[in-house]
Amino acid sequence: ILGKALEKINKEFEDLEIKKENLAAKHGDTTVDERDLIKINVGGKVITARRGTLTRQKGTMLEAIFSGRWDKEIQRDGFGNVFLDVNPECFQIVVNYLSELKHMPEEISHQLHIDRELQPMLNHVINYFGIEHTSFPIEMQSAIVTNHQHKRMLYNWLAEEGVRGSLRLLYSASRDGWQASNFHSKC
Repeated sequence: ILGKALEKINKEFEDLEIKKENLAAKHGDTTVDERDLIKINVGGKVITARRGTLTRQKGTMLEAIFSGRWDKEIQRDGFGNVFLDVNPECFQIVVNYLSELKHMPEEISHQLHIDRELQPMLNHVINYFGIEHTSFPIEMQSAIVTNHQHKRMLYNWLAEEGVRGSLRLLYSASRDGWQASNFHSKC
């Protein structure tokens, strides 16, 4: 039974790959290379990145946009650059991070210094493009969970349950008071 199920899954996967190739031929460019340099107008700022950097995390919207499959359909500015209407500082942080991942194993903690005011916008950009939170610099205020690897572990556990997003401290006894009613008013 398992053998037949595996054969069916493999056949469906092959069919899906053929559909992807046909879509690329119709709507994109089938001769793309991960070494291609792509100029992107991000909210008025031109950012240049290698295609391989932008497509590093498979299955994300960012990978789909820059895979080449949709090159004929992507919105472009007057100079032919891909146009993205997102915060340029946040997008540059994402590109820098993905580029850094290329050169270091994911097990190594990647510490990017992010302006606290940018964090909500960065979270939006990360969610919008489907970037894996578990492998992205994690901003979480906590006096208990201070180790970056522990924060990453929390995100991994949440991702396993299909929960995406960012963590936010709802209750702190030192800030909100020690009584149970204070806790229950926040959580």
